[in-house]
Amino acid sequence: MTSSKREAGDPPSTPPNKKAAKSDRSTSLEATAERQKRGLSSSSRLSDKPAPPFSLSHEQQPEGGTPQKQCASHASSKGNLTLSNSEIRTERNAEAKACVEQSLVPDPPVARIVRPRDSGLSKLVSNVAARVCERLEAFITSAEQKNEYTALKEWVSGQRMVSEHALYPCISAFFSYVSRQIDTAHKELVSTSTDNNDNNNISSYSRSRVLLPAGMPDSNPDGSDDHTRVDIALININRKKEGSDPVHSHPGKPDYKNVAAIIEIKHRSGKEKDALAQLYTYNRNLYTNQANRRFTWGFTICSTVVHACVFSSDNIFMSKSMDVNSTAGRSDLVAMLVDMAYCEEDQLGYDPTIRLDDHGNAAEIDVYDRETNKKHTLGILKTIMRATRSFGRHTRCFLCRDDVLAENVVVKDAWAHSKRRADSVGQQKKKEKENDLRDEVVFMQRIKDRLAGRDDLKGTFASIVHGGAVQIARQHSTLEDNTDTAFGELLQHTSNQCEFRVHRRIAMKPECVPLQNIESVDQLVVVVAD
Repeated sequence: MTSSKREAGDPPSTPPNKKAAKSDRSTSLEATAERQKRGLSSSSRLSDKPAPPFSLSHEQQPEGGTPQKQCASHASSKGNLTLSNSEIRTERNAEAKACVEQSLVPDPPVARIVRPRDSGLSKLVSNVAARVCERLEAFITSAEQKNEYTALKEWVSGQRMVSEHALYPCISAFFSYVSRQIDTAHKELVSTSTDNNDNNNISSYSRSRVLLPAGMPDSNPDGSDDHTRVDIALININRKKEGSDPVHSHPGKPDYKNVAAIIEIKHRSGKEKDALAQLYTYNRNLYTNQANRRFTWGFTICSTVVHACVFSSDNIFMSKSMDVNSTAGRSDLVAMLVDMAYCEEDQLGYDPTIRLDDHGNAAEIDVYDRETNKKHTLGILKTIMRATRSFGRHTRCFLCRDDVLAENVVVKDAWAHSKRRADSVGQQKKKEKENDLRDEVVFMQRIKDRLAGRDDLKGTFASIVHGGAVQIARQHSTLEDNTDTAFGELLQHTSNQCEFRVHRRIAMKPECVPLQNIESVDQLVVVVAD
């Protein structure tokens, strides 16, 4: 919304004269609009205030306020202009280690997030996973002539543990082999299917995507804001866009726009927290380069032990260990990779309400209007602000075209803290939402209603056009996108450290003026005062 002195959810200070304060509050919106009229409309009031470099404990948080997190931002942000690359790395490393210690949730059922929701597809996926496991075990014990996948045997047998670099080809071969066998198993099951029930006919299902390791391990992906190299990037290859059989073509250098998950490798066991800290730092670039990313995935591999990890806005959910040195561990890992190949986009952390063009840039966005219960689809003309942090609101802003209004609007998209806690499952009543001081949609609506009829102030304050919680389609229903619907039963494994957030989106006008376009000291004073 706006970068004012305090967020909508911050508690107002208590004035010494309550009677006078009441009168002041009744005219505060009009006064704000009058000040804006002197030089600047709803300029630069899109971004959130940068959080301090170190977090406060929950006991230190102001009541009713938004909890503060450690948030080192993008290298090109104004807050980092005076820092050297070395200082930025030091800050980021300290942040990552602290967040892993504070926010790690060990051993939740992470695999269930990507389990296909459709019962018929879930049955097919289970059969595919079983066939892939059979072939994998047969391949491991065979004495076949060496081929492109032979290196995986050295990893699952505990060999090649001398360095991370020695493990790169072995682990890449494992993930590539599984991806290839998924296609083979699927085709065999479809060709041998005799089920004539339309609801369970496996020939009607298809694999949504191919996840392949990039052909250049230990590289700095395109789109990075620093020189850090990722061990292995899993590339998300869309079957419909890339053709019917992209399994055999390894992508070269990774690009953060196409990365589904990152694999961090340690050749020694027990280094999971170090690997998690590195994944945490990489996630910043995933959010920056992927306008449609809601949460991220990653894998830590320490020797032969694999953990799948989900990074939300506040927590790191780390699966139970999957040791590829055992049949059971390999089976669990294969089952998860098969699920990830078939599940819906939102289960991998993508936002289906933001569509990208062929170059991976945001092209179209849906804005749900709470007042009218209607969805509005807007064309994206420009990305004004990108998400630049691993934890937090992940605020993004877009300049969009509303063809119905025949004018441009600014859309703000953010995961905002909500009054409702994570243990309150289900849709919230409208009255309860209106009482949530952190709800920016309600706050913006109040501004619009209070200043309605003030033609002399028209164009001098941000006015809401559409706004509400993002709605995600789930089979035959639509659900509000929030912490509950995104992570479900994982929240049962968390303590009070898990904050509840709602994914909200607001379309407003008029089009904004960037801060760098301020032309006078008076205008700057107005922005700071507001």
